[in-house]
Amino acid sequence: MSVITDNLGLIAAGAGGLFAGAALYITYGESVGMSRFGIETYWQYFPIMYRQAATGQAIFAMVSGLSGLAHAYNSPLANRNLWLTSSCIFVGMLPYTVMIVAPVNNQIMGKDKQRIVSSISEKKALLEKWAYLHLVRTVGSCVGFGLMIYGISKH
Repeated sequence: MSVITDNLGLIAAGAGGLFAGAALYITYGESVGMSRFGIETYWQYFPIMYRQAATGQAIFAMVSGLSGLAHAYNSPLANRNLWLTSSCIFVGMLPYTVMIVAPVNNQIMGKDKQRIVSSISEKKALLEKWAYLHLVRTVGSCVGFGLMIYGISKH
């Protein structure tokens, strides 16, 4: 086997750890910190935060998920069900984000021209909804990463 295929589990866990770490930071660092500056400041900052994180998070999720799936099928030592579960969590982040989180992102970033948000209460509600939806990604990625670390420890 090649160096890459011999280390697919480590690649998956590394990318999954980066995703989970970034998600934790966004959930408990940036979101909480920005909310303390007030809704208007948080509202203005959100598009910047989103653009900084979106591409990296998508890449980490796909690298983790796809390399984890490959590890599940290529490694005779891997607990296949554990790796399938953890990998599907990361692969599932992309459709979850596109179908569930993106509509809220688009409203916050002003991309939804049919629904312009102007009141503070609407802005607050959308930011809180986004925080909850992002928390789902955070918890899911931490579970997926934890499963991968457990799987590596059992090789």
